[in-house]
Amino acid sequence: MVVDEGVGSSAGPAVRPAAAVSVPVVESAVVGAPVMTAGRPESVSGAGSVVGVGRDVLAWLGAGVSGDLPGAAPLMWTALAVARRESGRSSVAGAAATSTGQSGDPVDPAALVASPSASAAGSLAANPIADLIRFFVGNGTAENPNAGILLGNGYSYTAASCPTGACDGGNGGLIGNGGDGFNGGNGGAAGWFGHGGDGGAGVAGGAGGSGGRGGLFIGHGGNGGAGGAASAASGDGGAGGAGGATGFLSLYGTGGAGGVGGAGGTQGGSGGVGGDGGDAGFLAVSSRGGAGGAGGAGATGGNGGDGGRAGWLLGNGGAGGAGGAGSVTGGAGGGGGNTGVLSLIGVAGKGGAGGSGGSGAGGAGGEGGDAGFLALIGNGGAGGNGGAGTVAGAGGDGGRGGLWVGNGGNGGNGGNGLGVSGAAGDGGDGGSTGLLSVFGSGGNGGNGGAGTSGVDGVDATAAGQDGGAGTAGGAGGDGGRGGEGSWVFGIGGNGGNGGTGGVGGNGGAGADGVDGVDPGEAGTAGGAGGAGGANGAGGQAGQAGTARLLFLLPSNGTAGNGGAEGAGGNGGAGGDGGDGADGDQSHPDGGAGGDGGAGGVAGAGGVGGDGGQAGRGGDGWSSTVAGVAGGNGGAGGVGGATTTGTAGAGGTGGAGGDGFDGVDGSGLIPAQAGGNGGAG
Repeated sequence: MVVDEGVGSSAGPAVRPAAAVSVPVVESAVVGAPVMTAGRPESVSGAGSVVGVGRDVLAWLGAGVSGDLPGAAPLMWTALAVARRESGRSSVAGAAATSTGQSGDPVDPAALVASPSASAAGSLAANPIADLIRFFVGNGTAENPNAGILLGNGYSYTAASCPTGACDGGNGGLIGNGGDGFNGGNGGAAGWFGHGGDGGAGVAGGAGGSGGRGGLFIGHGGNGGAGGAASAASGDGGAGGAGGATGFLSLYGTGGAGGVGGAGGTQGGSGGVGGDGGDAGFLAVSSRGGAGGAGGAGATGGNGGDGGRAGWLLGNGGAGGAGGAGSVTGGAGGGGGNTGVLSLIGVAGKGGAGGSGGSGAGGAGGEGGDAGFLALIGNGGAGGNGGAGTVAGAGGDGGRGGLWVGNGGNGGNGGNGLGVSGAAGDGGDGGSTGLLSVFGSGGNGGNGGAGTSGVDGVDATAAGQDGGAGTAGGAGGDGGRGGEGSWVFGIGGNGGNGGTGGVGGNGGAGADGVDGVDPGEAGTAGGAGGAGGANGAGGQAGQAGTARLLFLLPSNGTAGNGGAEGAGGNGGAGGDGGDGADGDQSHPDGGAGGDGGAGGVAGAGGVGGDGGQAGRGGDGWSSTVAGVAGGNGGAGGVGGATTTGTAGAGGTGGAGGDGFDGVDGSGLIPAQAGGNGGAG
């Protein structure tokens, strides 16, 4: 009979009839090589497949499938030969190819087939030969997560196999992938050829697991697990796990990406920091660094993770992760990864963008990565852009170029102001070339961000109240400085442009005065107009970077342009004065008119508000009694003053009251004069 044993099965091996095979005396059955199944892990983003460990390990033993590494077949058969010599009690013969019943791939004719003996059936539950083979070849299981030391994939945990606690993925064989972690567990490491397993996502508020190391010679590092979201409204999110490194001597591979930070609570929690990208192995010849993970959102955004370092001879650094957005403060972007210390050629990683802030500051952009200190050829990474905010984040500086050849990285742009009168961030400086640079240009400075406009003052509502002042416009950010180029054959970097300033808010209008009510009562003055907000200053221009041609001829970059100032706010109009009341017999003189309110002062570049119109004086009382004089008219109010607007007109004086005629009779009562008109 043929024994078909699945490595990952918890049940005993299935026994089924087979054609009779004439063999010498067999003391015990020798089982066929175990069939192993394991999914190929997700490739690291942006990297091609490096090594494929097939789903059926028998494919590596020549079972009708050509593997990526054909040299593995002799190695596997050697291991099986050792196993057969250890048993010393079996004689085998070839048989026709037959199905294993698991993968659908035919078993090679060289698969071991033996006639059963009485002792074979009883020994299937505990087979030392199978155990010995499993030590060398086999996929991991939940009970034994590590693969065989020669060939196999580590076990990847699931919710069913890891219901509580963190579980680390199993390690792969010399040829094989590491398994994935679960509940914040770390990914398993690969052997010589294979990918590291991914770290598990964190539980609520917990950190994600780290990715496993890639194969010693070929393979990607595993990705870090995402941090768990906060479990409470004011709690913090978990940190993202670090990406796994490539192998120590990696010929090709990419470090794993860092995990994303978990989101903080909705009522004040901080977002988790992003995990750092995986580095290339210390002596990796050609490998790329992994990208840093983004920070989580929260009241305070989490910082992005740093990009991983590239291989020491070839490869690019990983990009930094973006900072998380914050309802108050944004997180900073992660720094870009450097190239290798002795890199022959490579590009350093770009810095991550800063996260936007809400009522507070935006996050700063991450610094661009540098070419390795002794790297001959390489470009520096660009700085990340700053995040928007009421005080916006600055752009990150560009990275340094290679020692002999290479350009500096460009500086990141400053973030734009946010909300009312938001100040913009400054642009980052461009990176310079290496210390002994022969060819290379300095990086350009980043542009400053734009300031936001001020808000208008509120119009007065109560009688005679002054209008509210407008707020100032936000200042524009300064441009970054250009980087220094080579003094042999180089060009200096251009300076960044300054950002535009915000427009000042207009002043609010003053309210009108109240008219006199009682006879002879004066009108009240109108309220003054509110002042206009100051204009936002434009950002300063970035300076040009310097360079030379053959140490003599200047080859500098171009300086940036300064940012335009915003217009100042206009002053608010003054309120009109109230009219005076007319006189009566008890108060024969008319009331004076109220003064007009002064126009608001303009912000720089704005127009002053118009003065208010003065109130009219009340009319004097006209006498109805013989010989009694009429009242004087009230004086008109004074028109409102202004700086650059139109002054208010003076009020009209009230008319004087009429005197009453004298009465005829024996005794003469002289007639009285009418009252005087009021002054205008």
